[in-house]
Amino acid sequence: MKKNFILLALVFVALALNAQKTESLFGKRNFKFTGIWGGRTMHFGLPSERQFYLRGGEIGFEFDKNFILGWSWQKSKEPIVPINNQAAFNFKNRGIFMSYVPGSHKVIHPRFNFSAGSSLATTVDKIKERGINFSPSIGIEANILSWLKVGAEGGYRIHSDFRTPALLQNSLSGSFFQIQVRYGASWNKFNNRNRWD
Repeated sequence: MKKNFILLALVFVALALNAQKTESLFGKRNFKFTGIWGGRTMHFGLPSERQFYLRGGEIGFEFDKNFILGWSWQKSKEPIVPINNQAAFNFKNRGIFMSYVPGSHKVIHPRFNFSAGSSLATTVDKIKERGINFSPSIGIEANILSWLKVGAEGGYRIHSDFRTPALLQNSLSGSFFQIQVRYGASWNKFNNRNRWD
């Protein structure tokens, strides 16, 4: 499963590069800043033998209508209950994300995402451990209004293993599903001369 999603991340990068066709970022094309988007996220982690819920948000800058680069954050609403007798712990992560959104002007369109960042797990006894995680995902998004989008996506979180004894047997790597509501503005009108998809 993990290998499949690593492959998905590579496909995402390949799509982004292929979308440029024969033009380049530093050639004839001006890489235009075309919008700004923020949003809220409801994230359901599904690692083996355990499920947990995170909530958070993001803010991103849109370029050429199809690319978004931004910052995201999430944290557990309630302590995550381990699969063994270890103490429950809270979890939060934050980091950068990249999205490729081909056909963003259409009512329904796909969305490819990749995020990477740091995390922090804290037990009820205040024992803390930091980690890193990578999360490729793919989903669909709908334009409800010109300033409002709703999307759903699935992916796989690759999280570093815990080393602290109190957290040792708790792995957060695994599949996830999330729902996102985004709102913002995009001010460059879409036209065929500005297509990357």
